[in-house]
Amino acid sequence: MGNLICLSERPATQRIVFLKKANERLFGEFKEQKRRETALCGSEERYRSIIDNVLESPNIGTIILDTDVTNLKETEKAFKESEMLFKTIFNGAVDGILIIDPKTRKLLLGNKSMCKILDVTEEEIKTLEMKDIYREDDLPDVMDQLKNQLKQGHAHAADIPIKRKDGSIFYADIAISQITLDGKCYFLCISRDISNRKQSEEKIRHMAFHDPLTKLPNRMLFHDRLSLALTHAHRNKKMLSVLFLDLDKFKTINDTLGHHIGDELLRNVADRLHMCIREGDTIARLGGDEFLILLPGITRAGDVSNVARKIINAFKQPCIIDNHKIIITISIGIALYPNDGNNAETLLKNADESMYQAKESGRNNYKFHNHIMQSQLIEKNKNGTRSLLCGG
Repeated sequence: MGNLICLSERPATQRIVFLKKANERLFGEFKEQKRRETALCGSEERYRSIIDNVLESPNIGTIILDTDVTNLKETEKAFKESEMLFKTIFNGAVDGILIIDPKTRKLLLGNKSMCKILDVTEEEIKTLEMKDIYREDDLPDVMDQLKNQLKQGHAHAADIPIKRKDGSIFYADIAISQITLDGKCYFLCISRDISNRKQSEEKIRHMAFHDPLTKLPNRMLFHDRLSLALTHAHRNKKMLSVLFLDLDKFKTINDTLGHHIGDELLRNVADRLHMCIREGDTIARLGGDEFLILLPGITRAGDVSNVARKIINAFKQPCIIDNHKIIITISIGIALYPNDGNNAETLLKNADESMYQAKESGRNNYKFHNHIMQSQLIEKNKNGTRSLLCGG
């Protein structure tokens, strides 16, 4: 049965009129509220709030309520279960999920995965803006790309750099759709952290372009850098040099002491070569005991001969490996651009030939492909030595 509420003594005819008007007002507002705010907004609490407002009217005497709230409670229960299911899916997703206001560019909501990725709390993420998670240089391009694609209803961006709370960068693939809530448009962003994939790709790329033993660039990467250097040298009318290096009698050391000693010796050679060149130069291992050096941006042949002598002097000190005292020497062939060739293949061929001439001349020295230049540099070095001996 219903509840009887008596506010004052009224004639019976007035009670009926007031009751009818009250119920019409009550159920009219209740239905409208249900339509606007879904079933939850038609809950028992809202229902009773409407009643309170009606009861405040001075014209109402007696109101009889006889309604069953069972359906309301079942609706409310179903809504709560639906809300719980949404939260479970939202926070249980492996990918990061964000809801962003495209006008203010503020982050309105983020799931647990997104908070973990950004290294922020669920409350902190609501204080962030897009500029806080995208690098300043990247944000305009990201926004333009997303707006253009969202005209089709959805967008996808790959390999997007995103900032964590500490400023570190990770890369993500992002899928974005446009959603409407209460008449406003928002971005629903799903981000997948691809850091592990990027690391794997980088590792594969490094393996493809580097020697696994010495970690130096391999022939393929050297050719690539040489081609770029040649293009730059041609455009700016600069010189560059290619040095072809071969360890003297390495095979004997390898066969006598074993391959593990030979491998360690090659690593030692790579370290010593690094100490003889500039930061922008390139050392590569071709394989076996052969190495290449690229010297871009040189101004004269004398710069190259200085590097060659520095390399030879670097191996005057023996290498100590597993209690073995190993003395190694190097023969070097040199080719210059543009004098000895204007393409990579020609320069490498001429540097290789010059290296063999250095070996035939007694090893542990260097040879230019241009014999006239070689003679001039030798004579210049002799004169410099004489001046030093004479105190000049």
